[in-house]
Amino acid sequence: MKEIPRYKCHKVVQALKITLVTPTGCNAHFIVPQEEGFEPIEVSSEWVRQHNPKPGGYYVVYEDGYTSYSPAQAFERGYTLITGETAVGTVTALQTLQEALAADDEFAWSWHCNIAMASVDEGMPHPDANRAAARFMQTCFGIDITKSKQWASLNLPPKGAD
Repeated sequence: MKEIPRYKCHKVVQALKITLVTPTGCNAHFIVPQEEGFEPIEVSSEWVRQHNPKPGGYYVVYEDGYTSYSPAQAFERGYTLITGETAVGTVTALQTLQEALAADDEFAWSWHCNIAMASVDEGMPHPDANRAAARFMQTCFGIDITKSKQWASLNLPPKGAD
């Protein structure tokens, strides 16, 4: 069977984690958010039948005002809380870059080399520049470039022996 195309989410939504879903007695229900400072949200019984919300999941409001429910695991895998000045586009771009580096050793090595060469251009010895670039790749992207076949081919002297 042919695989169905996959898509990556890039929407910004508002959401509250659900503590309780309780009927109001008037053909409606209250969704009680876990977050402090928010009043219960009244939804219709039809909305509850359609979305089947459960405690632990998320009440989600899309940019166009449409509301929905998402199970916790699906929501938490697909969305990251925006705090302070975090720019969604920047977070998405960095995640995309990190995933691409992790998936392609040659691409990761090209990044390592470009970072190392900038240090060499500034006068750093080549072995130190490679070590610094490796530390940068590990710190910023979680990529241990020292485990790559390309790193082994450098035959770097031990640190301090250069």
